[in-house]
Amino acid sequence: MSRLLPFNSVYNFRDFGGYQTDIGEIAWGKLFRSGQLGRLNEQEFPLFNDLSIGAVIDMRYTVEQKRMPNNLPPQSQAKTLTYNTLNKSHKLGAPHEVFMRDHLTTPEDGYNYMINSYSARPKDKGFINLAQETLDFMLATGEAVLIHCAAGKDRTGLLVALIQHILGMSEDGIIEDYMLTEEAVDIDGVITSLLPMIKQQYGRDYSHELLRPTFGVTPDYLYESFKTIGDRDTYIKDVIGLCSQQKEKLRALYIG
Repeated sequence: MSRLLPFNSVYNFRDFGGYQTDIGEIAWGKLFRSGQLGRLNEQEFPLFNDLSIGAVIDMRYTVEQKRMPNNLPPQSQAKTLTYNTLNKSHKLGAPHEVFMRDHLTTPEDGYNYMINSYSARPKDKGFINLAQETLDFMLATGEAVLIHCAAGKDRTGLLVALIQHILGMSEDGIIEDYMLTEEAVDIDGVITSLLPMIKQQYGRDYSHELLRPTFGVTPDYLYESFKTIGDRDTYIKDVIGLCSQQKEKLRALYIG
């Protein structure tokens, strides 16, 4: 089966099932990840509906959600779970947008920003709450879920990695799936196409080289979250609140 789904209006739409675990293969057609859905077009509504998605997990900040709401098909019965935070600074823009506008001057700045954001994310209350809601939905229904943020790589990447760990995927497999963004998306082409808009929006000059670290992925980023998390089983139990019985139920629902 093809992991990358043939959406033209949504970046990075792919199935993260089909990987082997210690007890079997994660089911195809139940776990999806993607970029934002604001440009999902009518021509691709049937393709979306065919996935029978039970919940859309929108990991974008509230300011992003309001600026570009998801364009789900009218026939979709998917429940939407959203990131929510009381952080007032987010009213000025999503943190990565504020950084790009006000602080990005060298490629090293971009790399360091990404490292710091991945380090902070496992402790972010909004992320923790949404991870809990996602797992609660999966436990209650066993239905297909779609996890997305803006590009489907960073915020999405960590939640997907935690779900994959819960289901028993190896670390090599988790990193392999995370890095597929570099194959699923023509990142360099995207940067080239967006450069004029970014320059106009932020009122300053940017180069392709300057933007590449924030638009791309590297194992360094995800490993930085893992450093913050420490023992992943302990984090999942004590921070996310998933007990061993719930973990086994998830594996029964989403493996094989």
